[in-house]
Amino acid sequence: MTSKKVHRVKYGTTVIKYQINRRDRKTLAIHVHPDGSVETDAPKKASLKAIAAKVSNRAAWIQKQQRQFASYPSPLPERQYISGEGYRYLGRQYRLKVVKGKTDTVKLPRGFLQVESKNCKSSAHICRIVEKWQLSRSRKIFNEAILKLRPKAKSLKLPEPKQLILRTMKTRWGSCSKSGNLTLNPELLAAPRECIEYVVAHELCHLMAPNHTRKFYNKLDEFVPNWKKLRERLNRTVELKTI
Repeated sequence: MTSKKVHRVKYGTTVIKYQINRRDRKTLAIHVHPDGSVETDAPKKASLKAIAAKVSNRAAWIQKQQRQFASYPSPLPERQYISGEGYRYLGRQYRLKVVKGKTDTVKLPRGFLQVESKNCKSSAHICRIVEKWQLSRSRKIFNEAILKLRPKAKSLKLPEPKQLILRTMKTRWGSCSKSGNLTLNPELLAAPRECIEYVVAHELCHLMAPNHTRKFYNKLDEFVPNWKKLRERLNRTVELKTI
């Protein structure tokens, strides 16, 4: 597999590198990813010169996004599923506590994520217990968010999601499909409820407007007027991903 060609534009003393994705669309979209990389979704017939001009015009915004991403916390180390590890649940910090028990259960006593199991010395087994609990809690809390937002979504004439899908994703909190399915990352369970509701609202707006167009942001502004503050809180509270 060959990597995409890297293009460059100069902005002051800085060189901005970007890649081009050719799409069946009329306008150019620019995306800055959490690692600082830049991609453009460009119309199939757009010239390289025209694309470079657009990137150059948005250079100040691109640099602002890159600085913002650079200020966020680094990704957490890979979990070992042993006592003492930190876990976030609905915006609060917990410590994993693995204890001997008669059955596989998860509790939240006094700041601990307590996992009980007969097989408490197996980190792989503890991992399975935690992930099963996380999926169960995620489905419940995400559905609660969808139900809470339904009346306002209906008033804004937004489509209802056909199905909620849970999928662990390395770089995204959520997505939606052309068929109307809403996909959310179970790791979003670490975020405060209002941030979870913001992500759900964001994706519901995408059911009407698939891309980050003016139409999309106008609808999101109506749906969640303080969405920018919630996005900032989300990214500063838990490991950064995008939506």
